[in-house]
Parts: sequence; C-alpha cells; structure tokens
Amino acid sequence: MYSTAWMQELGRGRMPESMMYGMSQSFYMLSRKYSAVYAIVDIYSLKCKSIVYNNFYLQLAKVVSMLVFAISLFHRRCVAFCCLLFLLTLQIQAQEINRPVILTYDIGSTSAWVPFGYSGNQVDPGILVELVRLIMQEAQIELHANSLPPKRAVRALETGELDFDIVSPNWFKDGNIGDNYVSSDVIINVTEYFITLPENANKYQTLKQIYGGVIGTVAGYSYVDDNKFTRADFRSESELMLGLKKHRYDVAIMEKLAALYWAQHHNVALSFAAIHTTGGVVFRLRKEHQSLVPRINKVIKKFQQNGQINQVVNKYQSAKLLNRIYTNRD
Repeated sequence: MYSTAWMQELGRGRMPESMMYGMSQSFYMLSRKYSAVYAIVDIYSLKCKSIVYNNFYLQLAKVVSMLVFAISLFHRRCVAFCCLLFLLTLQIQAQEINRPVILTYDIGSTSAWVPFGYSGNQVDPGILVELVRLIMQEAQIELHANSLPPKRAVRALETGELDFDIVSPNWFKDGNIGDNYVSSDVIINVTEYFITLPENANKYQTLKQIYGGVIGTVAGYSYVDDNKFTRADFRSESELMLGLKKHRYDVAIMEKLAALYWAQHHNVALSFAAIHTTGGVVFRLRKEHQSLVPRINKVIKKFQQNGQINQVVNKYQSAKLLNRIYTNRD
C-alpha cells in the first residue's frame, strides 16, 4: 500500500521522489534483462492486443526499448519517465484504433434491381441490402446509407462521398474495378441475360446477332461491352421492361431474377436470349479502406459456410413476398 505522503504528492500532480526512484530501479532491472519498454508492451498487450499485433508498433517498441536501455546506463531515473510516456502514447493510439468504423454507401432507389436492391421495407429490404447489413454488423462496421440515382452514386464513390458499392468485376472491361478500389470475396453469384419478346427470340441467340444494334440499359450501370452496341438508357429495370414492351428496342440487358419480377409486374411475355455476363458480386471499397477487407472476407466465408447467405437469397424467390414488398415502387 502507498503511504499517505505518497498519495498526497500524487494528488498535487507530482510523483514522489521515492516512488520515482523505486520505479526507475524496477525498470532498470527489467531493461538489463530484456528491455523495459518491451516488457511494458508485453503487459499492455493484454489490454490492447490490436496495437501489439500491429507490426509498426512492435518495431516502434523495439526502437524505444533500445533507447531506454541506453539512457538507463547513464541515468536510471529517466527510465521511468520514458516508459510512462511511451505507455501514454500507446493509450492514445488505442483510442484511435478502437474508434468505431463508419462506412457510407448508396442504398439505391426503391425500384432498382429487384429483388437485390432496396425495397423500402425495413424487414425485407432486398437481397443485397439485407446481406450488406448482416455482413457489416458481424464485421463490427457501422453503416450510413444514402439514396442516390445511379449516375450520382457513381460520382459520389469517385469523390469519396461514398465508401463502397456492390458490383461484379464481370461488369467491367477486363474485370478491372478501378485502380482506386479494392474488392472483397464473392458474396453471391448473378447472371445477366439479353432479354427480348418471344417473337424476337430466334434473332438474338448469339452475341454476333446482338452486337451492333440498340440495346436497353439502365443509366449509370456499367456494361463490359457497351462499346459494341448503342445504349438506350432508362432510369430503372422497371422502365427498361416497359420500353421492351412498347417496342422501343428489341433487346435489353437484365439480371434473371429482376427480369422475371418486372415481366410479371408489367405483364410482359419474356424470352431469355444469350447470356450477357455471369459471375460473383463483391464489395468494392475505396482503397483507403483496404485494411477492412480481411475482416469483411472472414464474415462472408462464415456466412457461406453456415448457409446464412443462401437463406437470405432463397427468401426472395417467393413471388408473394416480392409483390408485397415492392408494390407501387416502379
């Protein structure tokens, strides 16, 4: 137990000479054995493992420990002060590292990419919206959602207003998602088709038959081969299906589940022609967040193994559910 005199001195903001000397003696002995600061780092790791496991701080600890050892050879009392200062530095860094991570993303318009995009229903928000929430919650990453038009969302990601989006590398030329971005592991797989009306189905079974003409697309969406056809951009898959129904073009590009939903919603007889792209959907994060990728990948792998991702996808196969949550959102 500390004496009353010691406690009074500490209360005045001063460290008693005897305490300083005692600490310096203790740290001196540790430094002679295997360095004082490194011993503190070993002990402090119990409180803040994230710092000790960071290679930068381990290297810093080694450098400072050598300095402390050198100082201890000349003035033992300096050791206690240096060690306490280093411990305070670790505490400040711990507070920075433990600060909650918050990422901003575009939740999308309520009619975009059924059944993957946001439905407007908090309980059943859509496949990818629900998976994003579940994955980020498990990864202990907080989300802030914006709702932007597709073209505006693309610009917002480029400028840093948004931190990530959900894409498939197959939507980009050569699978290149951009030099300023990093991607996670695959969350789910999706297949896009060239869709048409039954009377035109035989005309568009190969890419050779399709390329060179006008094709219905969604404004702001990336298409890996859009240099090979003329885009007819519409605001959403809903309007895209209506354009096909009204013969504004003979072919459009749409993901299979989205096409089936909007065909039923707008009473359109639909035929699937050639496959446009097929592949995995991933988190595309701005490069400054690349340190979060291992954490996100760990959760994706966990949810794939325990079947939680399949459970979410299968839930949205129900036409009854889709009609309920996406009603009047076209």
